[in-house]
Amino acid sequence: ETRGMSLNQAGFITGLLPFVGIFAVLTGGALGMRFTGTRPFFLIPGLLVGLGGLGSFLFGSTALIYLAVIMLGIGSWSFTPKLLSLPMELVVTQQKVAVVWGTLVTVSGTGMFLSPIVIGALRDATGTFVPGFLIFAVGAWFLFLAGIIYPKAASRNQS
Repeated sequence: ETRGMSLNQAGFITGLLPFVGIFAVLTGGALGMRFTGTRPFFLIPGLLVGLGGLGSFLFGSTALIYLAVIMLGIGSWSFTPKLLSLPMELVVTQQKVAVVWGTLVTVSGTGMFLSPIVIGALRDATGTFVPGFLIFAVGAWFLFLAGIIYPKAASRNQS
């Protein structure tokens, strides 16, 4: 609407995110089997998500928006295999894994529910989508932050 795109073009751009994600998650899994380090699997996707998220609504040209959405798709999906295997790396109890995954699903589900409402309300109040998008684009940088604060060598005997 804001960029004057047709519904077909907007739909294609939106569909590009999960399409790229299919290949990114497979690549992330293959790389996770080859490399033991965890930090790069959060740092690099975190950087891609942060930059792609901002670029997806700040870039003016359609070609740059495509690039931003591709970066967002790669970043959003490529870290998932490493994240799913992280409890095995840390050797934690089943109960702790259940609490962590329950919290993760609850927080992410709440964000998915609230983000369109918050963005729409801010759009109505300000006349632009940018403030609402900025709020959630800042949140995307938490994956990069996780890569920074993740210990270089995770303790393998935590309980």
